[in-house]
Amino acid sequence: MPKDRAGTASPPDWKAYFADVQAALTIQERDSFARPVAAQCEAVLSELAAEKNESQKLFNALAVGQLKSMLTGMDPADSSTSAVRSLVALNGVLATASPRLSVVLLEHGFLNPLAKLHER
Repeated sequence: MPKDRAGTASPPDWKAYFADVQAALTIQERDSFARPVAAQCEAVLSELAAEKNESQKLFNALAVGQLKSMLTGMDPADSSTSAVRSLVALNGVLATASPRLSVVLLEHGFLNPLAKLHER
């Protein structure tokens, strides 16, 4: 698991993950990218589980802001279907990780940009 300089689990790089998924040709390749990201999220969740005021720390440690801004920037009319592939890839991470990751995303308004993407 990647660690930062302080020895804590580093946040997932959602931008790099989605770029990797766009280049993947098969479902198996996409799944192989999802497993390490899910494991990284699990490491962050485990590490911060006992901390006070963990909500904001989890927001930062899981790079939820980056993920939300990426969703906001997706174009549903993109002819290359990159938005669809990215959403399927995100689903792969959520399906692989514990339900706690989904709960944290919901707590931080993750559905708002997702709903706006759907409305467009």
